[in-house]
Amino acid sequence: MPEDPKTATPKYRRVADALLTDIEDGKFEPGARLPSEVRLRDTLGVSLGTVQKALNLLARNGVVSRRHGAGTFVASANTMGAGSRTRSVDLRHFKFMADDGKTVLQVYSKVLKIEQVVADGDWSTFLGNHADFVRLTRLLTIGGEFDVFSEMYFVTRQVRALLNTRPDDLNGILIRDYLHQKFRLATTTIEQTVKAGLLPPRVCRQIGVLGGSVGLIWHIQARGLREEPTIYQKVYVPPTDRALRFDAGAFPTDAS
Repeated sequence: MPEDPKTATPKYRRVADALLTDIEDGKFEPGARLPSEVRLRDTLGVSLGTVQKALNLLARNGVVSRRHGAGTFVASANTMGAGSRTRSVDLRHFKFMADDGKTVLQVYSKVLKIEQVVADGDWSTFLGNHADFVRLTRLLTIGGEFDVFSEMYFVTRQVRALLNTRPDDLNGILIRDYLHQKFRLATTTIEQTVKAGLLPPRVCRQIGVLGGSVGLIWHIQARGLREEPTIYQKVYVPPTDRALRFDAGAFPTDAS
């Protein structure tokens, strides 16, 4: 695998990307054993250390699992992307606490609309300069007490078939898992900011609070296995005395 003079991408990252492409294309099915490190070294024409660094990167991102003495195996579909910073349990990131300070209130999610948008905004700044985006809006009921409003944005070309999906078909499922299984849109890392601000009138109407209410505005930026932008989500939380818990290493990209 000769060095590309046009990019500063480390060689081990290029090896990891090549293996990831093979996995995404179905060359290696979930649970399949990858070729040995020595065979990969000889096939790709790189050093053994480069192969090991590439496999370790994929393992950290949950794409593969490495078993001492057994080899390297492709992760199952429902765990791929769940690396050291990502655990499935952390997908329940709307952790509003009950009165006992220990119990997490149940979250119920209802998809309201899936539509194509051409306007620019915070999402386009993160996702990149594209002609259009898909927006998925949801209403999240927290413990039957109050509602939270969520808008998720994707690049249209990555999830175009999502526009043909009925909103009701996505209720009660993990959106992150659906995106990965349907579109191979895995998510491994996030950046997030939370600030207090005026909730937009349209949001106030959706969640049933007075216009001009101040709440939390939560921006979530998700990146994929190659660190590319994948999902931009904006969440609006109304005034509440419920504590919102952030666990160490939590991975808030989906509420269900």
